[in-house]
Amino acid sequence: GQPPAMASANNMLAGIYQRLEQSNQAADTYDQKALAPALPLETRRQAVMEEAKLLVTVNQYTNATQRLERFLKANALDPAADQLHIQLGETLLNQFQAARASGPIALSATNLLEQARSHFDFIINQMTNSSSAGQALLDRGWTLWEEAGFTLRPEALGEASAAFQAAVDRLPRSEAQAAARVKLADCQFEQKYYPLAATNYTAVLDGYPGASVVRERF
Repeated sequence: GQPPAMASANNMLAGIYQRLEQSNQAADTYDQKALAPALPLETRRQAVMEEAKLLVTVNQYTNATQRLERFLKANALDPAADQLHIQLGETLLNQFQAARASGPIALSATNLLEQARSHFDFIINQMTNSSSAGQALLDRGWTLWEEAGFTLRPEALGEASAAFQAAVDRLPRSEAQAAARVKLADCQFEQKYYPLAATNYTAVLDGYPGASVVRERF
């Protein structure tokens, strides 16, 4: 059939597999769409991102990462490559967080944080006009926050604080900006900069009353 019809059929099929909780079949359906050369780049990119998101929900982090990396390598000049770098980095960060939450992990697990950070740094340093730069700074801060807590490397806390501050400055007024300000305050609290932490916690409470981070934390 025609490419739009093919894409629509794949979406329907993937949706059916998900409702049946057949995650691998749903992922394979998205994969067929992502690899279909007749489909527009945007359609294929959306398919691989949906596939990776699905794989993460069933804890297949490595498969999700491999699919995104394969697509990015084959489409290096994709004008929306920043979206792929964000998702790749967040998948690796989430993999670390899930592993740590499930029990003791080896110190080498920090490699996941370093790999995640490399994707965020690529956007920050190489795609300076990207609309995803603020999110990349927020995510970079998270990798350093996790590293500081896991390795007890004190300088990582200062680096995390700088990344969260840069994210606050770069992001528009949003849930993400509120989250960045909360984490900035968390870093300042851990560093015993209590007046600065209090200022930022207050700014979040006063400035983002409906934000989910406020409801969850306060």
